[in-house]
Amino acid sequence: MRILHVDLGKEMRGGQYQVLLLMQGLAARGHQQALVARRGSPLLKEALRRGWKAGTAFPPGPWDVIHAHDAQAHTRVVLRGAKVPLVVSRRVAFPVRRGFFSRLKYRRAAHYLAVSKFVKRQLLAAGIADHKITVIFDGVALPDLDHAAELRGPYRSEHHLAADRFVAGSLPTPAEKPRRLLTGILISKDSEVSPFLFALDAFVYLSESEGLGSGILLAMAHGLPVIASQVGGIPEIVQDGETGLLIRNTAQDLARALERLAGDAALRQRLGAAGRAWVAAHATDAIMAAQTEAVYSQVLGSQR
Repeated sequence: MRILHVDLGKEMRGGQYQVLLLMQGLAARGHQQALVARRGSPLLKEALRRGWKAGTAFPPGPWDVIHAHDAQAHTRVVLRGAKVPLVVSRRVAFPVRRGFFSRLKYRRAAHYLAVSKFVKRQLLAAGIADHKITVIFDGVALPDLDHAAELRGPYRSEHHLAADRFVAGSLPTPAEKPRRLLTGILISKDSEVSPFLFALDAFVYLSESEGLGSGILLAMAHGLPVIASQVGGIPEIVQDGETGLLIRNTAQDLARALERLAGDAALRQRLGAAGRAWVAAHATDAIMAAQTEAVYSQVLGSQR
């Protein structure tokens, strides 16, 4: 299958990491691919660093499927009047716009990949037919837990964190996240995320609006118990009391959840193990690639 991916994001956020993981997974499954990205974007630089076919202009086809990974990409592909099936990823939690062009744009796609059931409901509310929407969770690679101890110790030592100290942390977040509540929580500034995550005892992910939360899946894959906001698609991956703790975005709720985990090592272990098992069963990079491939095949089959 020949697949053209389009992502015009300016920054390297969760969606852009998902593009890289998807392309890697599809390449392993034997598909030919190319990427159109924004000039100077981190995504374009990383794709080129990996030796992939990538650029700022649409390369000549023929392509079997075009996959638009963000709203600007969706718009650009529609305006170009592409003649091949268009698959669109929808990752954001806010409702679809109802203007004339937006309605026209959303009619042009052959299929939508919603990152959660919550996002699917937003698409249904905009008039997209149920049979044109498939929910596919973000995917993450499962790190080898055998390396956890060898990475945890040096990281803690380097950052002057006592071996027996309870440490909760988070990953850098965009401006819309309620960072005001993260006072006293360790936030990673490292490019290598596994040593940081293995050094933690709990992971905190707070958001006012969230389609899913790929950072949560990454932490769960590292075996960490997660404290997360009860918003958007997050409750679909964090089951309260089973794979993590869901809270309201208040300092009081966050403090209670942290105190609960700090004082109960057995609970931390249970939540962390259950979270990793859930990711292994539902949200790995390989699962995401296989499910996306199946949608491409479905779309191509319906065009014949």
